[in-house]
Amino acid sequence: LNLRLLRAAEGRTSTITAGELRRTSRANYVAAIGTLNGLGIDRNLVGAWLGTAALGLYAVAVAFGSLSSIVGNGVASLLLPRLTAADPADRRRLIRTWSLGTGAFIALLVIGIQVVLHPVITLAFGKEFEGAVEIARWLVLADGLMGMRRLPICVLQARGRAGLASLIETVATIALVAGIAGAALAERLVLGAVAMAGSGLLSLVLLTAAAAIAKPAVRGRHIAGRP
Repeated sequence: LNLRLLRAAEGRTSTITAGELRRTSRANYVAAIGTLNGLGIDRNLVGAWLGTAALGLYAVAVAFGSLSSIVGNGVASLLLPRLTAADPADRRRLIRTWSLGTGAFIALLVIGIQVVLHPVITLAFGKEFEGAVEIARWLVLADGLMGMRRLPICVLQARGRAGLASLIETVATIALVAGIAGAALAERLVLGAVAMAGSGLLSLVLLTAAAAIAKPAVRGRHIAGRP
């Protein structure tokens, strides 16, 4: 079925060349997969640099830090095609409405998880895992920030500026690796979770600023994916 979907459309002429498709795919790749939290880089580095015991605590904390990303990814997947097809006035309205609504929902989600975090971890995993509570608090915050960053990413993608989004995601990922390296040198696992939150904040701030000031990309006669 997937191979059939990749076949060229019949009975209509595409305005996108193969070269444009390849360039767009390359530009979108890093931002689309979300290297900050989409590849499990933090868990791999924690296990490699801080050991399996630290990874066990970190894995327990990670279990509570994924809901916001799920929300952000879902909203972005719905919003991107609508932004691409909308005119400039409707696009601004959609961005404002969905950003405010998603931000409020994710904020409530993060606060709610923080409230129940300690009793749930101790009940589910036992008191010996209380060390995961502080780590989880930072990871839940990080997940909220990373869930929100999906919105400016899809705004940049809709404007044909996916390459800029991928560049920012790469910079934030490098900052994350450096932060976890610092946590390993200090032998403080919680600093790895702080690095996740810090890189998530860095990504969100840079992406939001880029989405606010970046103009739609112009390729030939096509602007931001519109004919």
